[in-house]
Amino acid sequence: MAKKKQTYPHNKPILIVIAILLLLIIFPIILSYSNFYPPFIDKKVIYFLDSVVVDIPFLPKTPKQVFTKSLFRNQNLQNYHLTSKLDLDSGKVKLLEFTAIQAVEKAGSFETKTRAKIVGNINFIPGSQTEFETIKSQNELYFKITSLPQAIGINTANLQKEWYKIDLDAFQKALGVKARNDQQIIDDIRVEFQKVQSGLIDKSIFSKVKSFKKTKIAKNSFYEIKLALDQNSFKKFPLLSELKIDKPILTLWVNSGSYHLTKLDLVGEVLSKNSKVETNSNLKLHFSSVLTNIGTVQNFEMPKNPTAIKDPLDLAMKSTQTTGNVDKLFAATSLQKDLGENFLTVERLISVLLLILKAI
Repeated sequence: MAKKKQTYPHNKPILIVIAILLLLIIFPIILSYSNFYPPFIDKKVIYFLDSVVVDIPFLPKTPKQVFTKSLFRNQNLQNYHLTSKLDLDSGKVKLLEFTAIQAVEKAGSFETKTRAKIVGNINFIPGSQTEFETIKSQNELYFKITSLPQAIGINTANLQKEWYKIDLDAFQKALGVKARNDQQIIDDIRVEFQKVQSGLIDKSIFSKVKSFKKTKIAKNSFYEIKLALDQNSFKKFPLLSELKIDKPILTLWVNSGSYHLTKLDLVGEVLSKNSKVETNSNLKLHFSSVLTNIGTVQNFEMPKNPTAIKDPLDLAMKSTQTTGNVDKLFAATSLQKDLGENFLTVERLISVLLLILKAI
């Protein structure tokens, strides 16, 4: 008589637990390797999964995982240099060229120090030469202007080639406004970028990867991600919502050791509207941004003996060289509000450029 095979019903709960554990481990990994974002799972959860899975040794990396991890890493940036360049080329001559060289120490904290130098020119607009420097230590702003376009609403003819110092708190109080501080700017950019990121994911951005490879630059190893975007990719970006580029290519370089996003490069041809038809304008746009000196102490030196500017009226008086002339004093008084607000707008835009890589 054949023996009956013994069963161990008490083992079933253990097998079920093991199966559930395997599912809990395998399902997130599968989800991370796919470009599928289930509607019942918050995208932030999948971002977190990507940043964890990419750290598992011996598993292959995907562009989505590497890019997501880089965003988490860049949010922890404290000290760094950032060099950005923007060119607009007609094929024969550069119509526009700007370079911003910036440094940050303790980004986003109450002890933040920043330095920026922006130079450039719009070659087809007379008087558009730009060259100015700023150094900011907490609420103290130092600036030196060589030239600024008149279109921004600040008369710089009498404020050139000398360092000035402004107490931003006192300046804002006299103007009756409260500008966004650095941390608020970071939070605002992050909220907007998350909307953009979500929109790009809904359009399956990672299915548009043209190439993904590991490469070496100056003895450092990087993941190079090349993305083919569409002409409406910038629709949700503030200030760029009307910009349309024909077949834009965005290339990202992520350090394979630290996972910092250290360089991005965007090229494409600007589309122009001719009646109701959008055509290629033969204007080539090239933007690049390079992150260096990560974690390096900046050792900022404050300018010696700067000229103090007490408030918006003082700024207006110095810009108009008011020296007892009643008519000039009246003009400076009527100018102070607009001039002061324009000045703060420029200062905050510089802060946005300085903090954008950390903020996203």
